[in-house]
Amino acid sequence: MINDMATDLIGQYVSEVEDGFIEGVPDIIVFLRENIKALFKAACDPSKAAMAVMMGVPPIMAYVNRALERYQS
Repeated sequence: MINDMATDLIGQYVSEVEDGFIEGVPDIIVFLRENIKALFKAACDPSKAAMAVMMGVPPIMAYVNRALERYQS
C-alpha cells in the first residue's frame, strides 16, 4: 500500500513539473539526482558526504525510475 502511494506521489510530481523542463522526464531525473546529492552533502559531515552520496543516491534513483515506470504503465 505504501509502495503504491509513493509511486502515485512520484508520478504525479513528475507529471506536474514536466512542462517546466525542456526534455521532460530525462531532465527531471537529472534534476532529482542532483538535488538528492545536494541533500546528502548538506546532511552529512563533509568527510563522509562523498560516501553517503555514493551509497544513497543510486538506490533512491533506482526507486524513482521504477516508480515512474509503474506510474506510466
